[in-house]
Amino acid sequence: ARVILLCDGQILPEGTSFTRCLDLFDASDDSARMQARDRWRVYKERGYDLAYWKQNAQGVWETPTAA
Repeated sequence: ARVILLCDGQILPEGTSFTRCLDLFDASDDSARMQARDRWRVYKERGYDLAYWKQNAQGVWETPTAA
């Protein structure tokens, strides 16, 4: 497998050979969002190339841009 899908706060173990990791969480849940931010920091420290995507009101996935 080249892609892994993580949910429920799981974190990608170091040393895996996946080319893409999808980390799903409920952004409307404050606790889940804070835990996702913690995982983001861990992945950033590991040197992974990161991107954040979310669904807009029409259900289309997009990368939010800083205003």
